[in-house]
Amino acid sequence: SDNEAQLKAVNEALEQRVRERTAELQALFDSASVGIVLVRDGLIMHGNRRLDELFGYPPGAQLGRPARQWLANPDAGLADDADTTARLARGETLRQDVEVRRGDGEHFWVRLSRRVIDPANPQRGMVGVLEDITTERDAMDEMLRAKTLAEEASRMKSDFLANMSHEIRTPMNAIIGMSYLALNAELPPSLQNYLSKAQRSAHALLRILNDI
Repeated sequence: SDNEAQLKAVNEALEQRVRERTAELQALFDSASVGIVLVRDGLIMHGNRRLDELFGYPPGAQLGRPARQWLANPDAGLADDADTTARLARGETLRQDVEVRRGDGEHFWVRLSRRVIDPANPQRGMVGVLEDITTERDAMDEMLRAKTLAEEASRMKSDFLANMSHEIRTPMNAIIGMSYLALNAELPPSLQNYLSKAQRSAHALLRILNDI
């Protein structure tokens, strides 16, 4: 009948629109510069192209595998304590820097954001967004190394100055003491003049050492 034909045409048009919309969303999904994954019951149910690129797998090869395969150290990977579980249950988005590994075993770092799809029904799964931050981490490590080297250089300089000051101050004090004793003795005026000048110079050097 005409009504059935019209209904069929409408259904076909709707299905076509759904297919087109799905293709558009898939294109957006795959063009993202970060890895996007849907995890349900700990298994990878869906992931975009960037996710496979990050971990060095062919497209779709990770589907059905446990997400924990990514962790470089499963015992010290994701925070899964009671507080984390409660926050996820409230619908919060959790972010954490995690060390992971590619399919070939190479380690790298990602910033992982995760959120359950429906806090009222956690069985629907969790969405994760993974951003490669290896370059950022390397820069931070380099800054830390530079800071450590600078602190070590400063410490060595301080130790050197302290040792040098001590080594010079000891004979300088002896010169000042001996010249003081000599000035208290009966000496020719010219010799007293020489010793007095030497003592003043020694005091001046000692002040410089104390400033250093």
